[in-house]
Amino acid sequence: MTEAATNLQKHAQDGALALRVTTLRDRAALELLSLDSGPGMADVGSALRDGVSGSGTLGVGMGAIARFADVFDVHSLPAGVRPCSRGSGRGTAPARSPGPTSPRSPV
Repeated sequence: MTEAATNLQKHAQDGALALRVTTLRDRAALELLSLDSGPGMADVGSALRDGVSGSGTLGVGMGAIARFADVFDVHSLPAGVRPCSRGSGRGTAPARSPGPTSPRSPV
């Protein structure tokens, strides 16, 4: 959650986080949806790799969100980025990167 909020603060012009407590495989889970209004990521796959940063940080934010999640997806357009994750703390989701203009269905 902190990584998503930090990404909004550092990279977005405006944004919001939506959180929901739910269950996943009979365990309590937290669903996180982060929405922002740009400028988007030119290379989503690169942004998911550790050590890649657009703001001079360590560059582990998006990768950390993906590693923690059981389900993870991200969609980016020039108008903004929409990462979605759901997790129970086990972190079993492979990071999926559809590319900068391919919409994916939400989690």
